Amino acid sequence: MNPNPEMMTYTYVKDEAIQQPRQKKRRKRVGKIVLLVFAWTAFLTAGAFAMHLYIQQLISSVETELYTQTKQQMIELEQTYSERLQELKQSVNGELAHLQSEVETFNEMLTFAEDLAGDKTDESNKLYTRLEQLEAHLTQLAKNLEMLK
Repeated sequence: MNPNPEMMTYTYVKDEAIQQPRQKKRRKRVGKIVLLVFAWTAFLTAGAFAMHLYIQQLISSVETELYTQTKQQMIELEQTYSERLQELKQSVNGELAHLQSEVETFNEMLTFAEDLAGDKTDESNKLYTRLEQLEAHLTQLAKNLEMLK
């Protein structure tokens, strides 16, 4: 509140002269801050996008690896199963053949026992008849052996 008009003009000019560089500095500073915030946001967005791509690639890699391992394990399991099944088939076939021979032997014995227990003569019993023939032949050989001595 200076009553002197010269002083006011000078002060006004002086204040204006001082304020213009401050405003320019402030505008530059605000511009730099806005640019820094924009650059920082762009950097964070790029980082998030790169992280997303990396995670997707990692997931794809893990899925492929798991698929390969699972397929390999299934092939091994199938081979093991086939081998065990073949071993089981051979074992069952061997046991079945053994049981079949035992059943046939048992049937022959039953037939022989039925023939012996029946009212039929020795001629109807083939096994018994054969045994008698062998016994007769052995006795004949024994007699021939004694004659040679």
